Amino acid sequence: MPLPNPWFELNENSSDLNKVISFIEKLPDNLEKICEVDTFKTILNNDKDHYQVDHSLFEEAFNEAKKVLKDNLAILKDQISHINLSYQENLKAVNDILNDIGFTGASLKLKARLLNKLWDGVISAGNGIISFTSNPIIKALKKFLTYLNNLLGSLKTLLPGIDAFKEIKEVIESYLDEAEE
Repeated sequence: MPLPNPWFELNENSSDLNKVISFIEKLPDNLEKICEVDTFKTILNNDKDHYQVDHSLFEEAFNEAKKVLKDNLAILKDQISHINLSYQENLKAVNDILNDIGFTGASLKLKARLLNKLWDGVISAGNGIISFTSNPIIKALKKFLTYLNNLLGSLKTLLPGIDAFKEIKEVIESYLDEAEE
């Protein structure tokens, strides 16, 4: 599976809301590309006998989080267009939330570009290949995931279901800590 690049696309012809929705929609597939790496599967499977944790259990949890995220995103899209308020009032309410959490205008561009810069660091550290056995890649990936965590934390105001994915990301970080030891 090819690695995403960039991670957060900034289509200048899209509204800030559409940029954020696109980022959230692509989040599961992008994160899955990190989790499909053989060295990640090996680390997970090391705990299979003692803790009954393996890659298949991780995949089940990942798919559950993916469903929660997609369901919540569908609800958000529906709320924007169908609640008792007019479409414009709903859109304004959602855009106000984005503004309050710093996901509009220059702030959105700054966040997206920093995330893409950190992701480029991951790709560069591994020459386009992610390995959980390489300390430079692990360090770059930890920086990236830490910043992604910050973004997801802000976005939960807009989309509560994003917490399920935040938890999956934190499992990955835990195994990165283990790989680093």
